[in-house]
Amino acid sequence: MFLLLIISLSCAAGAEEPVSQDLHHRCLSELRDTLERGEEFVKVHAAESLLWTGHPDNVRAVFLNEPQDVPKYRIGVWRVLAQAAPDAQERRKYEDKILAVLLDPKAPDRLHAAETLGKLGVTSRDPEVLRLAREETGPFQAMVRWVLANSGNEQDEAALAELLTSPDAYTRGCTAYAMRFFKTLRPATAEKLNAAADKEPADSAWRTHVLSARYLHASASERHCLRESLQPYLETGDTGQKREACAALGRVPNPADIPLLTPLLDDPDRDVRAGAAEAVLLIEGSLKK
Repeated sequence: MFLLLIISLSCAAGAEEPVSQDLHHRCLSELRDTLERGEEFVKVHAAESLLWTGHPDNVRAVFLNEPQDVPKYRIGVWRVLAQAAPDAQERRKYEDKILAVLLDPKAPDRLHAAETLGKLGVTSRDPEVLRLAREETGPFQAMVRWVLANSGNEQDEAALAELLTSPDAYTRGCTAYAMRFFKTLRPATAEKLNAAADKEPADSAWRTHVLSARYLHASASERHCLRESLQPYLETGDTGQKREACAALGRVPNPADIPLLTPLLDDPDRDVRAGAAEAVLLIEGSLKK
């Protein structure tokens, strides 16, 4: 009788798994296929998704064979290779390549370099970085200030947060996007982010990015309403908005989000499918911890 009870409970537990084996394999297959068939930054996104979900596969081998002399795309290649590096020394080699592009006034992909350094958690107080953070405008300034804010310095974080009130929606979106990558925000920064999310127009192309950053840094009690605000973008958003909504939902493990994300695995856009696959696998991994 006791044995039957154990078996019954085990079956019930298995039935409650939010991510079935079929769904797990479908998501993994989607990412692996995109790694092989995707082009440029779509391939980069899939590679990162595999790394972030604990499936490094042959990501490093694939990207060692990608061109490293194509402006913009070279930054993506180095970004992947930095994250797939077998040791800190090799990672630093690629981070230094990216920083060199940011410091090069003639480089056509300085914006991409700044964004990638931000994502990798790299900081620099090179005089040129300080100048760019002070004198540049728009999204480029936001990305450079992100690099400075990676220092953890309160003043650097405050300087980034100032841009949440920019009259330019693209700049506000990039600033919030940067904050999505921070593990924590200081109370003053969180207040500015909350205010920015409340004020961002409903028809703003960058509202998704502001909402997703706020969602990730919100308290559990605040997340319900924010989640409801993000959900429509899964159906009606463009590629970037769908991916951003997926990224936010995937980083707050909620089994109820799996049925919302699964339809995106049939999206005609390969980048969207990869974003949904990543989110499902992230939720699955978090729930198993």
